[in-house]
Amino acid sequence: MCCESDQPSLTQAGHRRGQIQLLAALSAIVLVWCGLLPALGRTTVLRQRIAFLEARGVNPSAKFFTEQEAGWRNAAEVERQLQEHPQAFWALPWRHR
Repeated sequence: MCCESDQPSLTQAGHRRGQIQLLAALSAIVLVWCGLLPALGRTTVLRQRIAFLEARGVNPSAKFFTEQEAGWRNAAEVERQLQEHPQAFWALPWRHR
């Protein structure tokens, strides 16, 4: 006859399964981040796209609009146009004031 303490409980088995799932998820993330994405970055198509963006002053690695120098230039141009032609942005062309 066997004692209950010799057999792993359901909580221990569930804990072990959770650890394995976490390890599998982390391994998949590391594989994509450190393997797949750098390999894609070396492809001709992506290198051409990066060169295209950089030639126009766009940082392809930026995550936010505020990280783009070109974005700030564009925002300044929109502000200038808004000051010069407010009706172009906010009024309907067939509606007169």
